[in-house]
Amino acid sequence: MRKVDKSRPPNKLTHYESKYPNDTWKNFRDFNGGLDSTAIKKKLFDEQYDLCAYCEVDLSLADSTVNNPAGIFEHHRRVEHFKSKSGWKLGDHGINWSLDWDNVIGVCIGGTDNYNKNLEDFSMSENKSCDAYKEFLESKSKNINKDWHGNVLFPVYLPRFHQLFTFNKATGELNENVEYCSKLSFIKNNHPDTASLVRHTINSFNLNCERLNKARLQILYDFERAKKRARDSGNMEKFKFFLCKWGVEKPKLFQTTRDILISESPIAVALLKDEN
Repeated sequence: MRKVDKSRPPNKLTHYESKYPNDTWKNFRDFNGGLDSTAIKKKLFDEQYDLCAYCEVDLSLADSTVNNPAGIFEHHRRVEHFKSKSGWKLGDHGINWSLDWDNVIGVCIGGTDNYNKNLEDFSMSENKSCDAYKEFLESKSKNINKDWHGNVLFPVYLPRFHQLFTFNKATGELNENVEYCSKLSFIKNNHPDTASLVRHTINSFNLNCERLNKARLQILYDFERAKKRARDSGNMEKFKFFLCKWGVEKPKLFQTTRDILISESPIAVALLKDEN
């Protein structure tokens, strides 16, 4: 999970909210033949480099067959309300969660699709992630607080550069970086410490489901293969070129995992020293 930089208003959503502050997301989605909501959805993903704000899978529509042979289609990505829109009702104080620009981000559909050929390898509840798993948790507990601030990390409020996570090269899992977390605090945290907040975030979005672990391990394999090929050829510039394509230009699929692998590799750090 990396920081999401959101542009400031005005935009199609904030214009609509100013005119119809008590309206629903569904009505906004249908307004103007759906053109405004489509524009907002595109804006969110453009600002996130087409990555899911939670798990960082690649949701780009152009040239999507590179990372997903089946292709990514528009219905494989959606708008997420961090504070669940069902938690706000007419008469509540504060801005309408459904129409709050600062409350929406772009996410994947959390493993609930059927285009994944290996979907049968996973049980559905264990396979869900991101907002799909968050919704699953809400359905299990009717008393859950749907204002998730302080309960889990919100990508918009993350530091631009952070090391909140570690990567397990044996399992593909993300874990809390206890040492780093001990040096960083968040204004709103419902847990005893930052490490607990990060751990609860991983669990609440099911970021260590088997589907995502396997995909992150593929990033590790790509990294090790590229390093070995460069070594075998005696030309480490090939590895440097590979690393530059990994994220110096713009964030890519599982960028947090990529950043961890680079930071833990003395060779990679040395090669990229002049690029930063």
